[in-house]
Amino acid sequence: MIDINDFFDLAKRFEVDDTIKDIIPDYEYLYHYTSAKGLEGILSNKNIRFTAAEYLNDKSEGKYIKELILEVLESDEYSDIREEVTKIIKDGAFLDENEQNPQIDKIILNHMGMSRRNNLYYICCFSLNPDSLSMWQCYTKNSRADGYCIKFDTKVLVNNIVKSKNKAYITDNRTRETVEFMLKPYIFYVIYNKTVQEGIIKKILNKYKDNNKKMVNEIFAMFEINDLARFFQILGYFFKHPAFKEESEVRIVFEIPNFKDMFDIKYINFRESNGVFIPYLELNFVDDDLSKENVSYENCAIKGVKLSPTLNDSSYEFAIKMFLNKCGFWYRDKTDVSISNIPFRII
Repeated sequence: MIDINDFFDLAKRFEVDDTIKDIIPDYEYLYHYTSAKGLEGILSNKNIRFTAAEYLNDKSEGKYIKELILEVLESDEYSDIREEVTKIIKDGAFLDENEQNPQIDKIILNHMGMSRRNNLYYICCFSLNPDSLSMWQCYTKNSRADGYCIKFDTKVLVNNIVKSKNKAYITDNRTRETVEFMLKPYIFYVIYNKTVQEGIIKKILNKYKDNNKKMVNEIFAMFEINDLARFFQILGYFFKHPAFKEESEVRIVFEIPNFKDMFDIKYINFRESNGVFIPYLELNFVDDDLSKENVSYENCAIKGVKLSPTLNDSSYEFAIKMFLNKCGFWYRDKTDVSISNIPFRII
């Protein structure tokens, strides 16, 4: 069966991996816009926050893809699976509680590492645009748009997060037994083009139809439903409304298994924002296995910092260089520190 930690294995399973690869841009570097407070926390603590998917700024998060799928299902081509897939999409589950089969649950748990309950997803958002006025205004979180854009090396960032042994722990509320597991990421470019989105959904549904014809028993059918539900759920975090296209977003998404009766999840933090408590993970992006002497520009995840157009002063730029140096991220003549080229000011 599929590797639950690999987005492209899921894509390959439903034969849309080539479609996806064809539209992936080159993203050697990722850019993360943040406030002064955000930059201070990231550099000082050497970690980055991944926010629970339900608390991101797009209120259609995770729902947009459901609407698209339901639209596509209206086609006569999918009349034979419309009711079944609609139930999967609308319920957000694979079977009703009173229909669940303990034997199938056990097989799914043993072979896929998950039960039939939606998993938890934590997301960190980046852009491919290193100097975007709309991003400065939206993500610096103040009326003057004062802020910073961190330049990350994509490969080093992801590798270091994985190698840094970031772990999660789930405690069974019944037995108090603690389960430890490594966190592994999905990373992918956000797709905004509705025609491309619908094309991918159609390919997935066609493959699902084809596979259904080959099912020999209920257990194999359950695996197929599990795959379909999970793939749509994960893919939903990489489909956004065309109105967000200017963000040129790339996302790193972590999936945490959400087992039944295992709700005591450690290492999840909370921050307050406008009266709401928002859950998030803090993941280290520095390779724990490297000694201080062996850290170099090449294996450093942070390659630079850009100041917003409203911080157009050489003394501010110099202060950032000193702060990078203090935190161990400054490499003379290599680390890229500069001020935005956008001719914007607050009057």
